[in-house]
This record gives sequence, C-alpha cells and structure tokens, in this order.
Amino acid sequence: MLWEHSRYFSYNWIEDLYIKQNFHFKYKWFTWVDSLPGNGMYVVFVLLMISALFITLGLFYRISIILFFLLYTYVFLIDQAYYNNHFYLICIFSFLMIFTPLHHSCSLDCYKGAIVHKHKLPAIWLWLMRFPMTMVYVYGAIAKMESDW
Repeated sequence: MLWEHSRYFSYNWIEDLYIKQNFHFKYKWFTWVDSLPGNGMYVVFVLLMISALFITLGLFYRISIILFFLLYTYVFLIDQAYYNNHFYLICIFSFLMIFTPLHHSCSLDCYKGAIVHKHKLPAIWLWLMRFPMTMVYVYGAIAKMESDW
C-alpha cells in the first residue's frame, strides 16, 4: 500500500482525481463524503503512506491500522467512478486487521517490548482473512459471466 499510494504522487492522481474534479459520483448512502479542500487530500495520502509503513513494520500497529482503515475507506467513498473490487477488498481486509493480532510476531512493537511476542497464532485469524478473499473473487467471477463483460 505504501508503493500504491506513492504512485498517486508520482502520477499526479491526487490533484487530477480529487482536487481538480468539480463533480464526483457519490455512493447512495455516502453522498456527504467529499474530498478535502486545498492540500487536504495530499495530507490524507501522506498519512496513508505513513500508516502503511508502520503497519508493515509492526510499529504502533493498532493506531496505524485504524488510521489506515478510516482514511482508505474515506478515499474509497469519495467517488463511485473509481470503484475497483480490489479497493473494496482492501477496505474489508484493513477493517479485519484492526482485530487481528498480526503485530504479535516479528514486529517493532515486539522488539520494543510493547507487546508479548507469540510464536503461533490461532488458525481462526487465517480463516478470517480467507473468507473475504473468496467472497470478492467469487463475486467477480459471477459478474464476469454477464454478456456485457
């Protein structure tokens, strides 16, 4: 996600998609979600990159994953025209990762002694991640069976 969001800077997508646009196609229940004025969207993407880096390193994991989920979902809800099933999957995964103890092994939080290191995690966390992956890809396969695809 760090690399993905850095592409928004390098290709100038933040300005083109969120700042210059006067009109966004809104989701039905989220018509109130709009992009931030001025350089606000740049701040959002910088925070997304920092939180993605911290999640990867396992540093301040809970705060980072909550921030990432909220900001990523916010960006996702700004415009329905930018919808991609992978973006939706990232929203689902980042929400589920709030509750998973992924930072209990090989993380900077463990190294600092902020949390207890665990050598094994219960299998429920693996199955919890497999379900949405299956759901999104089965839905995508069904959608591709339509004649317009």
